[in-house]
Amino acid sequence: MDQNSIRQLISDKVTGIISEADDQILEQLVRDNPEVKQELLQAQREFVAFINDPHYKEGSAEANWEIINSAIKRRKARRRLIGYSAAAAIGIGIVILTKMFLPEKSRDTVVFAQNVSSHSLQIQFATGEIIDLYAQPADVIMGGLRLKIDTNAKVIAVKYAGTGGKGSNILRVPIGMNYQIILSDSSKIHLNSVSELTFPLQFSGKYREISLTGEAYMEIAPGMTPFVVNTPSGTVRVLGTAFNINTYTTGITKVSLVKGKVACIIDDQEVKLQPGKAAIMHNHAIKVEKLNEWELAWLTGRYKFDQVSPMELARLFYRLYGVEIVIDNKKKAENKHYTGTILRNETLETSMDLVRAYGIHVYYKEGKYHWY
Repeated sequence: MDQNSIRQLISDKVTGIISEADDQILEQLVRDNPEVKQELLQAQREFVAFINDPHYKEGSAEANWEIINSAIKRRKARRRLIGYSAAAAIGIGIVILTKMFLPEKSRDTVVFAQNVSSHSLQIQFATGEIIDLYAQPADVIMGGLRLKIDTNAKVIAVKYAGTGGKGSNILRVPIGMNYQIILSDSSKIHLNSVSELTFPLQFSGKYREISLTGEAYMEIAPGMTPFVVNTPSGTVRVLGTAFNINTYTTGITKVSLVKGKVACIIDDQEVKLQPGKAAIMHNHAIKVEKLNEWELAWLTGRYKFDQVSPMELARLFYRLYGVEIVIDNKKKAENKHYTGTILRNETLETSMDLVRAYGIHVYYKEGKYHWY
């Protein structure tokens, strides 16, 4: 592959718009050629230097274009950075740590990890039996529940097998995986990694009711009875709609409404959302704000984060890769916030290289990664 083609791949990589096929090509080039790896890391460093340039400021593409060109010329790297700066100008997501997380000696250390029972896709039936779905044939029948499994499309369809099937079943999606389940009423639940969905074989009574921990995008089929989602911080009631629920942060449930109608309920409070709005349920209160479309990017394999702390970023790494991140110097970390994007198909080492490129020192000790 010629140098211009490699540079185009690097440009797409840094700006977060690389396709899955091109990303695999670039990863192979990085593995086979140390010079390509160094060029990628250098491009990432230069881009961060550009973003942190005092002449750069957030704004429209038109307002910043002359500033961007000026900054590039001052670095004598116009040819190399023009693709990167253009992407920044139009607001394409990139892994940018907007405030540098510089080394500082400290004895304060905090470790982040979540309790995940398995790294396999599991279902726990109402009988208590647990099955690894990847180890099963295309169809599974258990106690009145029939699961039609398509591992290539990452879809499970729930069907009624004829008899029994009372009680709730639990689907657990492991680290680094997304999966979709189609419930018996044809509602589609797209589950993010490290998420758990509790659901019945058949809906009966006044409500169609499920429970969620983690994150899921839901496309609820219209029905005669309301659809209810129970979360650790509150309840969401719908009649037919598309929305996202995120419960990753302890004590907080965020509901983002794309279309339709939902009601968010805590205690005796009820707030009805309109499309394009999001509700945050926390401390027995409900706050409404504008929907942030970045928060739905995980559905397309992009994990975008906006002004998050190192602790939140470490949790994202855990959900994607299952690694514990130790944050050295907790006090300094509390004042740092990052904005950017990680692609789902990135390898752990590639993502760690991106972290290193933005000033965070990474080292491995006693089975854990440390950041400072």
